[in-house]
Amino acid sequence: MKITNGFSQSTITEPEFYSINKIDWLKNIDHELINIWKENGPEEIGEQLERAIIVADSNKEQQFLLISPTRNKEWKFWKFGNWIPGEEEYESLEVYFEETLEFLIEIKNEIK
Repeated sequence: MKITNGFSQSTITEPEFYSINKIDWLKNIDHELINIWKENGPEEIGEQLERAIIVADSNKEQQFLLISPTRNKEWKFWKFGNWIPGEEEYESLEVYFEETLEFLIEIKNEIK
């Protein structure tokens, strides 16, 4: 993301990744979302949302989040949407891009 300073939508349903100057902690952008999950959803999700950095959103319908690690763990990448419901975890941001690229190639091949 530092190299591209954001990233265009890969499909019409995916959000556009923010430029570096728009990336922020989710708690600074939408603290209410965190509170809702802590009060009504699995507490674990609310706790992870408190450590989330938002890197893309689509008018609050879905967000792409990087979850900062706790002791000796790796960063997580979540596609988080109201319609999912909850989180769709990817092993890494790289895996998300690989899967998205495979999907776009499949569509291209079907169109031919």
